[in-house]
Amino acid sequence: MKVIRSLSSLQRGSESAFIPIHVTATGPRTRSRVTIWNLPEEILILLLKELHIKELLNMRAVHPYFQNLIDNSLSIWSVVNFQDSWPSPNNIKHFENAASQCNVEALVKLALAHLYNEGLPGDKENKQITHNGFVAAEMFCKVERLCSSSDPFCWLFIRPPWSLNGACCKECVFTYLRIYLRRVADPKIQICVVKTIMLLGEEGSQQETMSLLEEAKEQGSAAAAFMLWEKKYINNQNLEPSEELESIRELRDIASSGNLNAQLTLCHYYASSKFGGLHQTQAAAFIRDFVHSSKSSSIQKIFRCNHELTPNMRYILVDWLVEVAEMKELSSQTLHASIALMDRYLKIHPTSRGVLQLLGVVSMLVCSRYLGKDIITIREAAWLTDNTYKYEDVVKMMGEIVATLKGSIRRPTSLDFATIFCLLDEMDSVSHSLVNYICELCLLHSELGQYSAAEMAASAFILSRIILKSDLLWPEKMVLFTGVCLRDLSACVIHIHRKCFFEGVVIDHRDVVLQAVKLRYSNENFDKVSDRTIPHYGDVCSRLGMASQQQISDPNHRRKCKNTKDLIMSPSRKKAIKRSISEKDFFGVPTTSNGNNSTQNQLSPSLLNESVLSGYEGDEEDFVIDNDLEHRPMDVPSTCSCDPVDCGVGGMTAAPVRYQGRSYIVFTRSATSNSTTAASSHVDSLPNGSSDNSSARQGSPCSQPDGCNLCHLLDIRSQARTVYDSGTEEDSDGEDDNAKLNPAFMRTRSRVRPHCVVGSSFKRKCKTQIGSASKTFVIP
Repeated sequence: MKVIRSLSSLQRGSESAFIPIHVTATGPRTRSRVTIWNLPEEILILLLKELHIKELLNMRAVHPYFQNLIDNSLSIWSVVNFQDSWPSPNNIKHFENAASQCNVEALVKLALAHLYNEGLPGDKENKQITHNGFVAAEMFCKVERLCSSSDPFCWLFIRPPWSLNGACCKECVFTYLRIYLRRVADPKIQICVVKTIMLLGEEGSQQETMSLLEEAKEQGSAAAAFMLWEKKYINNQNLEPSEELESIRELRDIASSGNLNAQLTLCHYYASSKFGGLHQTQAAAFIRDFVHSSKSSSIQKIFRCNHELTPNMRYILVDWLVEVAEMKELSSQTLHASIALMDRYLKIHPTSRGVLQLLGVVSMLVCSRYLGKDIITIREAAWLTDNTYKYEDVVKMMGEIVATLKGSIRRPTSLDFATIFCLLDEMDSVSHSLVNYICELCLLHSELGQYSAAEMAASAFILSRIILKSDLLWPEKMVLFTGVCLRDLSACVIHIHRKCFFEGVVIDHRDVVLQAVKLRYSNENFDKVSDRTIPHYGDVCSRLGMASQQQISDPNHRRKCKNTKDLIMSPSRKKAIKRSISEKDFFGVPTTSNGNNSTQNQLSPSLLNESVLSGYEGDEEDFVIDNDLEHRPMDVPSTCSCDPVDCGVGGMTAAPVRYQGRSYIVFTRSATSNSTTAASSHVDSLPNGSSDNSSARQGSPCSQPDGCNLCHLLDIRSQARTVYDSGTEEDSDGEDDNAKLNPAFMRTRSRVRPHCVVGSSFKRKCKTQIGSASKTFVIP
């Protein structure tokens, strides 16, 4: 490789120019001179295949010989490396050349570039939506064919809900995929279409989905076979013994083809003593083989070669991802899959400190779309990093992750094995939550990456039984089904106990303790297992039958990140304030119905559906992310008491709406009010978020001396948004000067969190409910 790098700096020369292959450091050469021109063409092609696209283009410029060799060798372009490169007007022809030769990385990035109109030349206004959608769909079809070893994954990029504002590129991709299936019976594309239809929830689509799945199954698709099995058996709670036996036998056939979901489900049946006609030893052999197939992540090794990253950086990032999962109410399965996806990417792709947080949040974005119903949108992902990264950065990182891992999103995690072990031992909910808690603590420590996911889950199982003072730590049934004895796991148990409980806590540069996992499992939903007393090192060794050695770790020790070396571009560590505000507390006085002007009864919670509040809408449609404010007790009437002629907010009506435990203020101005045109301009300008300051108001001052409280609320919202957009730093007392505009109502926080994302489709739905002539916008 040193020879190749040196060649890239050479100028064009004749073939007779001497380019040495080997230079000795001790004396003159004693053998005949050999130049690079003497190497066989096959050897040169092998060397060129290892190059990045930039290095390949440099080699191409060295000499016409290399130019011809590179241009005419299709195998080079099929594997050329495009890491950290994105399609642009200057290089798009190289991406297209590689894509034509079935280069997976080029295909994925080009498909996303067309899907999100990111980096394409000549379409700044996104006018070629239909054309871009068809091009993206064609490339997705090629990618799915090339990534034959992975489950279908392209559907996660186009999953609904889609934008209601005219044409949507994702919908165009879906339309093309349906047309494509009329010509080619591709099982992976059939599954992508089925998953999209299921998310759309269209009426009368059951027959179409079943037909597509049957066709895919006939072509040998294990994923389609498992989806059909789920539709047939998973929701049927009243199966006869004969039907259950047949279902397990069918599942066994699907699992034998290597489908991960089928294998995990079959393990659950076997662990629950439902063997489907097999003997216990045969069922145990299947679980044992599955356990031994688990590999270690070896994430600790990357810090030896990548000196820009440290274990503390990863600790901070994982702790923050736990906070994000808790805030977005994502499942533990999504959290574990996200961190596993991130670790696999770090092992393959050299990553700098500046994009580590971006990698983490995009990994969670991908896994939430792949595994969950509730998703993280692209704009939410950018916002979650305190806008450190932009929308286009998130899109590019999505392409980097999926292209680098060739669409392999899901791998067995310690949580999967923990579920199997808990079923084997028939654990109660408290014990199960404790095992999951220990498994989640293990995610923080990169040093534990030396153990496989199955080993960590088994060690967490044993440690939970020590904490709960159970008699048998590792019953004989566990030995039979796992092929592992207690002695094999003792070292891992001790290591987890020391790292997770007795090595001290980690605090960041603001002296804030990073304990998101502990706070997450102190909730009633997890039986408050993190509050349990942890036994000392000597007690653990005694239960394991090991000689107790001197415990050098101090549980009260605090590992502090004192300098920027150990910090990622991390978000604020201020604990989010948990609010549960009733409608009365939120407005200060109960709101009353005012006939047609009241929106409290007209806006039902069903109106605020997931497609509206998720902010998905094609990921690129217009919407507003409202600032999260700490609301203090307010005395705000439900209707503006000012004269509509003298007040820019006159005629406004405020009504509370509760949705999923959150409070929202819906402001509505009836078209029958005598508000001025300037007032209408002010009301419509607030949701757009571009000029939301107090000076943007264009009406006359309020007729009241200080204005009514509703007017103050609108003004303080607009001024607070100006504080956030300008990035005002906090004073030493923890409060912004600009946040004291009206301390009687609320103050802004330096760290804001959105409660909802409001799109134009939401405003249209509000008008449908309230009246098409109304002006409506929402503040959470």
